[in-house]
Amino acid sequence: MTEWRAVTFRGHEVNVCEARIKMESRDPDLYYYEIRHSDSDWGNPVTIEEAVVVNFFGILISKLPLQLGPNRCIRLNKAEQQLFSY
Repeated sequence: MTEWRAVTFRGHEVNVCEARIKMESRDPDLYYYEIRHSDSDWGNPVTIEEAVVVNFFGILISKLPLQLGPNRCIRLNKAEQQLFSY
């Protein structure tokens, strides 16, 4: 069973969990982003991206789109890293 947590991230109410969600199981009315952990610490989330293949940390679901940066990701600051840590 997937355990979800509701958090506020940059003014958006979002849900996060550690599990992957297959594309065919995703609600088309929601926005899905994947969280990447650092190379040196699997418990330290560092970015939010459209898709993560290596260093997958978890998934974030939002009712509104997030503004990704120029590298197509959001770099998490220390407070945000703590917000997503399990």
